[in-house]
Amino acid sequence: MASKKNKNNDKEEIVIKKSTIIGVAIALVVIFILILNLGKIDNLFKAAENSIRSDVIAEVNGEKITSNELDKSYDFFFFITGYPEEFKQFLTKEQFLDQMIAEKLLLQEVKKEEIELSEGEFNQLKEQAFGQSNLSEDSLVGLLEINNITLDYFMEYYKKQVLITKLLNQTIVDRIKVSAEDIETYYESNKADYENLTLKEASESIKILLTSLKQRDALRDYITELKNQSDIKIYPNTEEKTTALAPFAAKKTSNECIKKYGISDNTIVFYHASWCPHCQNMMPVVKELEEEGFSFIWVDTEDQASMNIIKDCFNDVVGQGIPEFFCAGTKEMKLGALSKEQLKNFAEKCVSSV
Repeated sequence: MASKKNKNNDKEEIVIKKSTIIGVAIALVVIFILILNLGKIDNLFKAAENSIRSDVIAEVNGEKITSNELDKSYDFFFFITGYPEEFKQFLTKEQFLDQMIAEKLLLQEVKKEEIELSEGEFNQLKEQAFGQSNLSEDSLVGLLEINNITLDYFMEYYKKQVLITKLLNQTIVDRIKVSAEDIETYYESNKADYENLTLKEASESIKILLTSLKQRDALRDYITELKNQSDIKIYPNTEEKTTALAPFAAKKTSNECIKKYGISDNTIVFYHASWCPHCQNMMPVVKELEEEGFSFIWVDTEDQASMNIIKDCFNDVVGQGIPEFFCAGTKEMKLGALSKEQLKNFAEKCVSSV
């Protein structure tokens, strides 16, 4: 049966975009909402009965989240994105649980609005999923089985992502507008980042940036509103029921901390990973600026010694993506791949601010 709000949508084109949580800071919140698991894990994953932990760790308007659901969803997230174990430093299970709560709220809204996916849309969705994977169905099923995931769960993941996308389109995305005045104001305020570009040349990239920022803020407000209107329970001692919760405990940091590691206030922290292609692209740029006299400290996510600097001094500002640059003295941050000019401007600002 077609949705009452989507009666004419049977022929609409469904575009499934492969999300990434590295390198695009402005899209981070939307990506987390869309990419995490939304299903009932116990019925979809092949797991031995004696390995299932069914203790309830949270409830969202009466809908339960169990430890097993959290654990399985967390593992699936890393499988579907292809990111290595090191990335668990950026996305803890505690943060993941908060996202699962947000997703359940969104799915509940999908149900309230009677947003559905037709059989034709689902078949198109399935074709796109195989097209993106570059695998035959048999090959994909084999790959999933190795990771104890069923094809049903894999397809349900995409189906629910599309349903949430439909909800967000009609509640948020379609209402976001960026005016020519918005673009010009941003350009004038950030001319240092567009030194070699005219307003006309930079306008399209600025429009994309401002649209993403507005979508991010609107989504945060929407989720906050849903949470405020809902009955959400997180049961005590959740930390004892799950593993790897919040490895970076929140605490205040100070300049005394960086001095302990011999870091000056005007040093730029280059937070990166060897497996990150954007980080690889930034390495020669950082080296060039070092040769010009700017001070950088390289922090590799796989190097425990340098990661101690992050844990001790910068856990309150480190973002959820790489590469990341922040000024040691002011903790101002830039996320993602930057041009040499943009990074140099950032470094100069760090030097002049401390």
